[in-house]
Amino acid sequence: MKQEKKTLSYYRLRLEVYLKDYHPQLLGDETFIRERSEAAAKTYEEAFLQDNPIGIAESM
Repeated sequence: MKQEKKTLSYYRLRLEVYLKDYHPQLLGDETFIRERSEAAAKTYEEAFLQDNPIGIAESM
């Protein structure tokens, strides 16, 4: 039996919790979840690298 490995991501977990609470019909959309969580992580990283404080980077 082959299992797909998932990388744990803060942004993925937060998105999945949000979807579970407010948009459960989207929980099965792996592409949507992957793309949105990767975009959020990238936005945070870019904001942090531009010397924004962590609180500001998290809110972007």
